[in-house]
Amino acid sequence: MLKSIKSNLVFFLLSLFLFLSYPVSATETDKATIKEIGIFEELGVTPNFGFSVSGSNGVQSLFGDAIDSTLPTVLQFGYFTCPMLCGLVSNGLLEVVNECSLDLGKDYQIASISISDFDTVKTIDSYSRKYKGSLEERHENTGWKYFIKAASERKTTSNIDNELDVLSIDGFAKEVGFNYKYLVESGEYAHSAGLIVLSPSGIVTRYLYGAQFSEFDF
Repeated sequence: MLKSIKSNLVFFLLSLFLFLSYPVSATETDKATIKEIGIFEELGVTPNFGFSVSGSNGVQSLFGDAIDSTLPTVLQFGYFTCPMLCGLVSNGLLEVVNECSLDLGKDYQIASISISDFDTVKTIDSYSRKYKGSLEERHENTGWKYFIKAASERKTTSNIDNELDVLSIDGFAKEVGFNYKYLVESGEYAHSAGLIVLSPSGIVTRYLYGAQFSEFDF
């Protein structure tokens, strides 16, 4: 019981630290872990879209085929069973989407991508229901897409820290500078809060940090 409480407390404090920070630098609190996570800008990079994902309908496809290549893409990395941080980022994203004069699905799209090996179509549905139902009518629900790892690329807790596959969500996140780590004791993922913007041609053009965003950033 005490071990569980301690693990959850460490996770909370680490998430809070990352949430309040910009690109992360190590402190005396779990230096080894913090060095492995954070957002490290890769402006101008064109990441590989040729990795497999499963969408909210459970159908597996290549990420590049699942998004609209004519629109800018706002990337949100996280996971759909996250106890705190991912919901805060999604709430902030929903708020700015409704405040912004641009129309979701027509002027840009959002890709919420799970970094978890344990998310499923059911967790997508449970997580996304709130946001789909809260978009203003002018927006297209299909403009906010949700993805999980393809079944063939999910790891177990025994091999979750093995060398990553470049053609995977893990490899894609690494390419665009979003680093995270699975914490075995808590069963959660330590990660930062922020969004990454890609041009229609797939080039990384902007990083937005935290969980509150301005319509002028879009």
